[in-house]
Parts: sequence; structure tokens; C-alpha cells
Amino acid sequence: MGLLRQIQNRRKNLKIVIMSATLETQLFINFFHSPNVIIIPGRQYPVEIFYLCKEEKDILEAILLTCLQIHIDEIDNGAVLIFLPGQDDIEALQYLLQEHLPNVQSKLR
Repeated sequence: MGLLRQIQNRRKNLKIVIMSATLETQLFINFFHSPNVIIIPGRQYPVEIFYLCKEEKDILEAILLTCLQIHIDEIDNGAVLIFLPGQDDIEALQYLLQEHLPNVQSKLR
């Protein structure tokens, strides 16, 4: 951000766009010179947070089973948001879901 501010000081025609769902706008207003701020209110949806009761040996398997269970149990067309630590875990879970989801969907029919 400091580099962007230095560049902004040199190039007055430079347009900088910063977007965030959780941005503290006042900090950026104070930091950048006379910014134009557009605030678009977001939508809020009810969220349920699930935690593991005990440590799992294979966390991806536990996440996979939980995700599939939510998919089976939830009647509405909600979404599941899973936070994983890295790209490898994300790709591994994606592969596992693609592998198992057709079996679950065929059993639901």
C-alpha cells in the first residue's frame, strides 16, 4: 500500500481500485490522498459454524464426510464454505468430492 501511495503521488492520473468485504474504509481514506469511496452493501446469509470435537488423523477425510453429510441432510440449496490451509489440500478435497459426490447423488434419487 505504501508503494501504491508513492506512485499515486507521482502519477496524478493513476486510478487505484481496492475491494474488500471487510475493509476498514476510514483507514484507507486517511492513508490515500482524497480517495473517492463507493460502498456497496453486501448480502448477509445465516451461517452455521461447525468445529471438530476431537483431533482427526485424516482431516481431509473428516471434512469430506462432513461436507457430504451436510449435502445429504440439508434440503435447501445452501452452500458449504470450507477453509483449508493450502492449495494442495484444496485440490485434494476437490478431487475427493468429485469422486464421491456422484455416488451420494445417485443414492438420493
